[in-house]
Amino acid sequence: MVGADSSLIGGLVAASVLLLVNFGLARLAVRNRNIEHLLRGRARILVSHGQIEQASLDAERLSHEELIQALRENGCATLKDCRLAVLEVDGTISVLEERSTQKVG
Repeated sequence: MVGADSSLIGGLVAASVLLLVNFGLARLAVRNRNIEHLLRGRARILVSHGQIEQASLDAERLSHEELIQALRENGCATLKDCRLAVLEVDGTISVLEERSTQKVG
């Protein structure tokens, strides 16, 4: 960003520009929902009631194996155990397990 300039002033100017651009984009995102979606993205449903949303996997370039691994890491041994899996804006996958309808005892 600063090219061949390795001076302290050059670094401070580059850092200041980055901070100002970040501040400006954050203010725009707060005021305009379309810009917010453009900058931050949105959550995407990967699994719904045990069924994989293949279009979402393809759009996010997520493999079937990566999805199954994330489900296992969150306590779902099989797809049938998963009620909902969502790829969050921050890149994590949130998983809600299917509730059992069987009564114990």
